[in-house]
Amino acid sequence: MIFALAVILAGCGQNQNQNTDQEQTAVEITIHDLLSTPDQYVDKTVLISGTIDHVCRHGGKKMFMIGDNPDDRIKITPDEKIGVFEVDLEGGDYTVKGFFKELVVDENYIAMLEEEEARAATGEGGQGHDSPLDQGLHEGENEGENAEEGQAKPESQVLREQLAASGKDHLSFYSVECIALEEKKSL
Repeated sequence: MIFALAVILAGCGQNQNQNTDQEQTAVEITIHDLLSTPDQYVDKTVLISGTIDHVCRHGGKKMFMIGDNPDDRIKITPDEKIGVFEVDLEGGDYTVKGFFKELVVDENYIAMLEEEEARAATGEGGQGHDSPLDQGLHEGENEGENAEEGQAKPESQVLREQLAASGKDHLSFYSVECIALEEKKSL
């Protein structure tokens, strides 16, 4: 009986070590390659390097990193341990280790968003969410702005228009949930 108990405990410890190893193993990849073949990396741990070109001034809950080409830009969010990003990260070169995530925006997502917008308009408040439209935008920029009226379109309307224009059944927005951040030292 003691032998059986020892085998069970050893097995549990081995599973914990395997899980820890899986969480720690990261695929090192450029931002360009990550964005070019995102389906290969969704829900995997990645290691990317680049320059932080923007940190959200409204709470530090997101930042954007660019690769060698400024068009290769990805949203980075902090995990619970990191909490927030400081504005002084801007302009620095960093390596980010994190989980590559996909937000799928389809008709169901847009319908839920419309309900949330309706509740917010009636004063019931919405749950609040991290907008997929902020993928690469700086504060104050709004792709849904109506130039004639100077007012922003509801997010649901902008997403619905983007979905229709894509000809697909969904849109994908990608980000990395940062679990470790390290400054790259200049040589």
